[in-house]
Amino acid sequence: MNRRRSFLATIAFILSSTGLPPTDAVAFTMTLGPVPGTQVTVACCQSPLPDETHWSPRELPEQFTTTVGDGRHHSLSTYDLSNDRLAIDVQHALPMGEHGSTRSYGSIFFSVDEDVLYDAAGAYSAINAAGRQIELQAWLADVTEDPVGATVFVSVQESRSSSNVDLVLGASQGDHDNVRIGDLAGTLTSGRRYRFSYFTRLSSQPPFDGFDGDASASGFVSLDLSEIPEPSTATLIGVGLVALGLRRRVILLKL
Repeated sequence: MNRRRSFLATIAFILSSTGLPPTDAVAFTMTLGPVPGTQVTVACCQSPLPDETHWSPRELPEQFTTTVGDGRHHSLSTYDLSNDRLAIDVQHALPMGEHGSTRSYGSIFFSVDEDVLYDAAGAYSAINAAGRQIELQAWLADVTEDPVGATVFVSVQESRSSSNVDLVLGASQGDHDNVRIGDLAGTLTSGRRYRFSYFTRLSSQPPFDGFDGDASASGFVSLDLSEIPEPSTATLIGVGLVALGLRRRVILLKL
């Protein structure tokens, strides 16, 4: 019993000595900018005069919803932008017998004040979409020196003939086009300016005729940021576990 208590006390000491911050604490800061470049858009309905709504978020956190359309024919986006997460949910609908396009897209410029890990995700699913154009795109670029940007990652998928479509960011599930460059997870550098862009669309334009029923699509894109674990913390835990193993071995030899 005493050996067990000593073993648990040693583990507690190692974990308390790592200096880990609380799990809900975020040490880094994400800053949006430049404002003129940061813009998100929802657009709908029939060409050549679609209805569009634009929004330029200025500060974090920012939560809002925008929608355009007339109910059966609509585009809706919900934004949840925080210090460590950029997330956009989308819902699109096209009625039977109409040409048109519903889409949500935008570019968010930002920088961070220390190196961080990033993890991008996204999905876009369409129902009864045969003969319509379904697209899911997202890309991250370093635009510090060049407004065009150096690619961090690109993911593009497009379907034109499948009826029920499930596109997942980074996969190759489009029946017409699939492109992937770079990694959906990695490291961003402090002081650099980045642009996170996305594009989702459910469209019924010539030659994409959709007269077989109402179609709908929904999904999301997101970019999550997190702190990079300090090497000293991992090293300390590793050394402590080795020491525990040696101590236990010595105890067993004495028995």
